[in-house]
Amino acid sequence: MGLSAALLSGCGSDSNSNSGTLTIPIQGLDYETTTFSGTTDADGRFFYRSGEIIHFSIADLTIASVASRKQINVEHWLGMALPSNAVELESVLDNSDRYSEFHSQFNALLLLASLDDDQDFSNGINLSQWQDNLNSLSINTHLSITEFAREELPILLDELNVDSLDLGSYASELFAFVGVSFSHYKVSERRRDSDLDGEADYSYAYEYNDQGLRTLYSSTDETTGCTLNEYQYEFDANGNTTLDVQIRRSWNSEELTCNQTRRVTNLYEFNEAGQITLRNYFYDGDGNGSTDESRTETYSYDGDGNILEAQTVKDTNGNGEANSIATTSYSYANQGLEVDILFTEDSNGDGTIDATRTTTQYFDANELYLGEEYVRDTDNDPETANEVGSYVYRYSEDGLLLGWSYEKETNGDDIIDARVSNEFIYDASGRQTHQNYEYDNDGDNDVSTAMTSGHKSSTIYNEDGRQIAYSYYYYSNGEKTAGRRSERTYEYDEQGNRTSWVRKEAQNITGDWSRIYYYYSEFDAAGNEISELTHQDNDGDGTLDYAEREQYGQYTDFGEYGYYLYQELDPDSETGGLTVVTYQEEETYTFDTLTGEIIREHYREDDDGDDIFESETINDYDYVSLGDGVEYWFNDYLD
Repeated sequence: MGLSAALLSGCGSDSNSNSGTLTIPIQGLDYETTTFSGTTDADGRFFYRSGEIIHFSIADLTIASVASRKQINVEHWLGMALPSNAVELESVLDNSDRYSEFHSQFNALLLLASLDDDQDFSNGINLSQWQDNLNSLSINTHLSITEFAREELPILLDELNVDSLDLGSYASELFAFVGVSFSHYKVSERRRDSDLDGEADYSYAYEYNDQGLRTLYSSTDETTGCTLNEYQYEFDANGNTTLDVQIRRSWNSEELTCNQTRRVTNLYEFNEAGQITLRNYFYDGDGNGSTDESRTETYSYDGDGNILEAQTVKDTNGNGEANSIATTSYSYANQGLEVDILFTEDSNGDGTIDATRTTTQYFDANELYLGEEYVRDTDNDPETANEVGSYVYRYSEDGLLLGWSYEKETNGDDIIDARVSNEFIYDASGRQTHQNYEYDNDGDNDVSTAMTSGHKSSTIYNEDGRQIAYSYYYYSNGEKTAGRRSERTYEYDEQGNRTSWVRKEAQNITGDWSRIYYYYSEFDAAGNEISELTHQDNDGDGTLDYAEREQYGQYTDFGEYGYYLYQELDPDSETGGLTVVTYQEEETYTFDTLTGEIIREHYREDDDGDDIFESETINDYDYVSLGDGVEYWFNDYLD
């Protein structure tokens, strides 16, 4: 798979003009300086004079503007050196605002690579085929890599009938071209030392296949050597799970044996489209090797991938005979915009249908769910329906859900027994500002006579689109005089960090608040939270009754904190302040500086707040290399 970059390797020059070639040869890329213009040849050659800016473009889309030099390499194009390890790469990918030039220029290279005539990076980039076929390119490269690769680029490539590149493979080739590569690691073992004697009390093992998928997880009591929990997995070539086994064991201290106490097995099959077609479930509840319960699920689909039937057969006593069979069949009409669903259940395995439900679902041309109608028979009497109901959904022109309603009739007298209405209101930016839910449980269209009438909520946003207030009311009678309510208000600093918020609760609709919570947060210059303080007024009398304090520190370059302190506080009877520490726990983390993976956790607990930590635990981690780190991190970022 190819990718592209405009990179130059020098040719001859004099005092007036110079020529160079792209180090990754790109043919058919337009360029222009103050004194020269043209199209790069098969060697990626262009001409310029010293001190000029070279503007590269295809059609009318400017790809890059680079200071002239005899050799323009990937770093010149991207405006920075490529990340050389996982820590640096994760930081760049996660901070598209800070590294906006890298993201936009990487996107430009991805565009050129996608338009290469054979998408083969090893033989350079050839754009000649597009010289007479593209009058313009309507595409925005000034986005994060995720937005561009997932949303923007596929639209253009679809219009041009061009296949999309695999982002991870493309990035790996680009990095490898300039000599940058590193591995991706996953944890292979964790050792837990709870008494700090230098010996692990418990160990946890992990194994993976060539796809990087975990095939084994186990936990072992190192004191006895008994593996207490074990999870085994197998996968097909597409990464679908074909087998998972869960085993539990316990240690018999009298017989000094490690005995299996439970085993759960799942077997799966998939069709060529990756859709599940079969699941077999076996449960051995006492670990004696015999099946106590089993279940078989089968699925079938039409040529378009729509499900046609799903069936579940249960054997709940392990005798090999079905005692429950449930089948759901699907049929499609009006180009899939109407779906008929028939559910049948034989609840005791005697071959007689005991319950049915017939449903018709409706969708609009945009595949928005419009609602459904259903008929349910739960007493094996097909002449009389036990319940008839319908849902109706409404949307704005922009596809926002404006509301839905539901009604049902349950006794066959054709009189509606219950109605539900749920309405939504949005602001000009499409943010939900109000919700109103009402339940009429007698169907008379008068919620004032209903046992429960529902709830309503409202949300207020500031100019930056951040939530600054929220209120919620739940009514337990139709007159809306009884129930409960809550309110929240939020404040932010200039960087948009939420610095404080207040939550109030009351077990009434009007009157005093019964509980109030206050939250305060502090942040460092990078936007990392360094402390959070919670005050609780548990009876609404204005006096603080309890507090929690959290502190974070030693942040890494990739945004993980290396230190954490949690404390519970009670009021000081003399000062009235929340200064008495009653409990605290401390966590410190050590990370590998190149991979960013955690290699040690140190946990301490002080259960009475006297600054003497009564218990401590250390977890140490080992890792195994699982292949190309560049490819992994880009694909992980895209997902």
